[in-house]
Amino acid sequence: KKPVYLLNNAIDAFSLAVAKPFCNNNSKRVQIVYGSGTNTHNEDFLVAADAILAILEVYGYVDFIVYGYLDLDSRFDKFSQQIFKVPFVSSSDYYRALGSCDISIAPLSATIFNDCKSNIKFTESALYKIPCVCSDVAEFNTIVQHGKNGFIVHTTSEWYDALSSLVTACDYRQKIAEQAYFDVIDYYHWQKIATEQCAKLL
Repeated sequence: KKPVYLLNNAIDAFSLAVAKPFCNNNSKRVQIVYGSGTNTHNEDFLVAADAILAILEVYGYVDFIVYGYLDLDSRFDKFSQQIFKVPFVSSSDYYRALGSCDISIAPLSATIFNDCKSNIKFTESALYKIPCVCSDVAEFNTIVQHGKNGFIVHTTSEWYDALSSLVTACDYRQKIAEQAYFDVIDYYHWQKIATEQCAKLL
């Protein structure tokens, strides 16, 4: 029955200094990236799995890059030439890899536990100017404006439509990513978190 306070993740000065998108040398291909820090994300990924399969089927120039822990079922076997799995890596290596990709996904199943998670996948993607497609969970809704700085999706068809719109339009990807970067810096800059959240607690 005591008061509960929320202190958001902040974008610190070091991250601001080093964050930048890296050049994707193979510009003819579009890379969708998914970072999975633990094997508990197998269930979460199922939310987006059917849409990813459809995207790989329709767009042969799309690659799906997985960093960390994820078990892909046998349906993905036919797309082995478009799928790249990288073992768990350090945060610096992961951020460098993230910055070299084109689209990020943040699938989460609809649970109370996931509604308590931060929106770190969106903020990381935005910092490296990568558009992100997100599941409809609580914290994503505090910052993501659908179709403007990212995407909030529910169904397989919505996942597919959002990903397809980004895959087929480079200018649109850049527009979404630029707005996401601006909004994340404005909302989560360490100075703003300090003054508007930390100071009130202290």
